[in-house]
Amino acid sequence: AGGTTMIVERALTLAATAGVIGACLFRWSVVQPVANRGASTGEVDRVVAGAGLAAALVLALVVPFRIMTQAALFATPGDALMPLMGRVLETTWGRAAGAQGMAAAVAAVGFAGARGLKRWGWRLATRTALVLAIVPAWMGHAAATESWPKVAIGADILHVAAAGGWAGGVIILAIVVRSLMAQADGGALAGALIAQFRTPALASAGVLLATGAATTLLRLRTPADFLGTPYGLMLFRKLVVIGAAMALGWRHSRTASQRATASGARAVAGSIAVEALLFVAVFALTAVLAGSPPPGSE
Repeated sequence: AGGTTMIVERALTLAATAGVIGACLFRWSVVQPVANRGASTGEVDRVVAGAGLAAALVLALVVPFRIMTQAALFATPGDALMPLMGRVLETTWGRAAGAQGMAAAVAAVGFAGARGLKRWGWRLATRTALVLAIVPAWMGHAAATESWPKVAIGADILHVAAAGGWAGGVIILAIVVRSLMAQADGGALAGALIAQFRTPALASAGVLLATGAATTLLRLRTPADFLGTPYGLMLFRKLVVIGAAMALGWRHSRTASQRATASGARAVAGSIAVEALLFVAVFALTAVLAGSPPPGSE
């Protein structure tokens, strides 16, 4: 899968992209509706923007290292990396990576503005989050798919957006709930946010699973490839962890809001953090999977 360095870079890219998208979706689909019902969410808004800012900065920093690592693959002893990095940027992957890095930098500006409660901040961050949902389709297996390439690219875009809405949203929720533990009315607000998150989380999960199934059908030749190839086995491991996150998320959707309201944010902060960590593991497995050749292309 390209070695440890490339796996770490891909994992950070995936997690940071989900964080940017998740922060924007969480703000508009969770925090804003709760605020419209009269809750005081100014500090939550700042926490979400801060999490998005951190994710955008990580992504903006990782992208140049990914380009450098790609250039190093073409280098021989004594070669200068800068010209090779220029050659990487001329490829489809390189142009997408360049767009990804620039979008991350602009998103960071938007989140910084949002942290300062500037009205333009969230609008700018959200527009760049849309770009970040699109560009990964040209950096992985989707762009190289020979059968139904437009379907593969479309499914990949929706998959990335849905991953941000679900996995990224859970990570943002875990950060927000933890920030509410010290507040006197934090439990009630955490309960309202958890209840509001249920609908976008379920919608994102549905899109994620549907697009994941579509891409699996495009990349696996036969059912035997699922457990009979390295790619299929890695996909199986990823699905096992996603299943565990789904089970915990289903429990949270049924009981976490009431528990937080009755006993405070601390009562649910730990279990929501576990769900977020499961998604971090999913990003790590996806990073390995993204660098692994599908069956038949080895």
